[in-house]
Amino acid sequence: MALQLAFFSSVWAQETDRPQTPILVVDWERLFSDPRVEQRVLGGIAEQRAELVAENIRIEQQLTAEELELAERRPELETTEFQELADAFDRKVQQIRADRDAKELELQQLAGLEWRKFRQDVERSLIIEIMQERGAVLVMDRNQAIMYSTSIDITDEAIGRMSALFDAASGQDSQTSSVTESEPAVE
Repeated sequence: MALQLAFFSSVWAQETDRPQTPILVVDWERLFSDPRVEQRVLGGIAEQRAELVAENIRIEQQLTAEELELAERRPELETTEFQELADAFDRKVQQIRADRDAKELELQQLAGLEWRKFRQDVERSLIIEIMQERGAVLVMDRNQAIMYSTSIDITDEAIGRMSALFDAASGQDSQTSSVTESEPAVE
C-alpha cells in the first residue's frame, strides 16, 4: 500500500492548490470509517472471527447434547458417580470456554496490530505527503485541537486520496481476475 500511495503522490501534488500552512489537523476516526478501510485492514481477521463463531456454535451444540445425555443417565447412576461425571463435564466446559476466550483475545490483538500497522502506513506515506505539499511541520488529531480553521483540516483530502487508491487497487484486482478467468486451463 505504501508504494501505491507513493505512486499517487506525484499526481496529487501537481493537482493541489492548497494554501501552505505549518499546522494541519486530521480526524482519524472519520478517515478510517470508510467500510473499504475496515475490509482492507480486517478482511482476513473477519473471516477468522466468523470461523470461530461457527466453531463456537458447533461446540455449544455438542456440549448441550452431552449435558442432556448426562441428565438422562442421572437416574441410573449412583450419586457419587454422577457427581464425578458432572464435575468432569464442568471442567471440560470451563476449559473449552477458556480456549475460546483465548482465541477471541488473540483475534482482537491481531486486529489491533493490523489497525496500528495501517495507521502507520497512512501516516508515513499519505499524511507525510500532504504535510510536504502544504509546507506543514505538525499534524494533530482534530479532536485535540481547541479551535482551528477548516482550511487546515486535511481529513477530506486524505479520504479522497485513500478512496482513489482503493479504486485503483480494486481496478487492478478486477483486471487480474479477468485475465486469469480468460486464460485457458492448464492440465
